[in-house]
Amino acid sequence: GGTNAFVTGARAGHFAAEYAITADRPVIDQEQTKQEKARVYALYGREKGIKPIQLEETVRRIVYDYVGIRKSGDRLRRGLQVLHQVTETFGPQLSITNPHELGRYIELQNITLLAQVLFQASLFREETRMIPAHWRIDFPQQDDENWKKAVITQKVGDRMVLTAEHPRVWMRRD
Repeated sequence: GGTNAFVTGARAGHFAAEYAITADRPVIDQEQTKQEKARVYALYGREKGIKPIQLEETVRRIVYDYVGIRKSGDRLRRGLQVLHQVTETFGPQLSITNPHELGRYIELQNITLLAQVLFQASLFREETRMIPAHWRIDFPQQDDENWKKAVITQKVGDRMVLTAEHPRVWMRRD
């Protein structure tokens, strides 16, 4: 739980700092920056509609209801459908009238993306591992031969691509 989050966070920070020291300076694409700013501010100033916190609570509830402790492929697929329907239907109806709501809107986008990753990764790992963290009732056995791996999620274009890889450098001990 919490201890793992602290350790993982500290390790991630350590490796990010190592990378930052050796990485080239990023090239900032001004057109991409302009497009992102337009995307983020698209709903700003709309007086009537749903507040970001309301949709955030709904997204969190969908995750709780469909990715809970006992997972199954059918339930995870249904939850992804519900998440998509809710965000497609109500996302365009958001009302953002102040900087606080704008911040909540950006947070909502991140929470929604992470919900999608959680659904996809839970579907992808067809085994049970570390009950109750990942308990697939349709794959009740732990399968070390095929799944003693980390699930890696990457964005490739507009798609989410998942792979299973053996732990490497990110698991090394200092």
